[in-house]
Amino acid sequence: RVRRALTLGINRDQIIEGVQLGGAVLLNGSLPPVHWAFDPALGDSLSYDPLEAQGLLDEAGWVDRNGDGIRENESGEPLEIELIYNQNLERQRVAEIARVQLAEIGVALQPRMFDLATYGERIQSAARNFEGAMVTFETGFRIDDRDLFHSDVMDVEGSWAFSGTTDPELDRYLDTLQLIVDRDEAYPIWQQYQHRLMEIQPYTFLYSAKRRNGVGPRLQ
Repeated sequence: RVRRALTLGINRDQIIEGVQLGGAVLLNGSLPPVHWAFDPALGDSLSYDPLEAQGLLDEAGWVDRNGDGIRENESGEPLEIELIYNQNLERQRVAEIARVQLAEIGVALQPRMFDLATYGERIQSAARNFEGAMVTFETGFRIDDRDLFHSDVMDVEGSWAFSGTTDPELDRYLDTLQLIVDRDEAYPIWQQYQHRLMEIQPYTFLYSAKRRNGVGPRLQ
């Protein structure tokens, strides 16, 4: 509920307009728009909804108990999340917009920038010494998310399993998808996989940026 609330509390369309100048496609999963199994309908499944986000946080026991605008749990611990990222202007802008938006639902996001080496060491350590991290992936036509979400790699030092996700249903999809070569047979499983990712919300997926390529007029 908390992870879903964080996604619903961020106006990702506004981030796309403000940071990418509209040059991106909203994502709710790990498949980029160029992938043959990408489902564009998923983009409307987690639209910006701060009221629903607040309701989910209430249900999860995070309420503003002292009137300071920040939610606390029963023990009085504030809902503060340090968001780390490497030195990058785009990520800095995204973090600042998300900080302002999440403050409106009672979440204190605290962006913090690190040099690339320190950042990489923290997010790839099996100890997961961070609360939130901003990452970017470059993908091709062959997608294999085992390194991201399979429980077998969760405690492997240096792995890409930043989220620490452990879910038997996801494991089954990840083990199965790489064995099916027929697209018609694989397509429904890809859809089920994407829907399961949305349910679990291991990440708040933001967007897939459109590549901008300049081509000289002399090129024939």
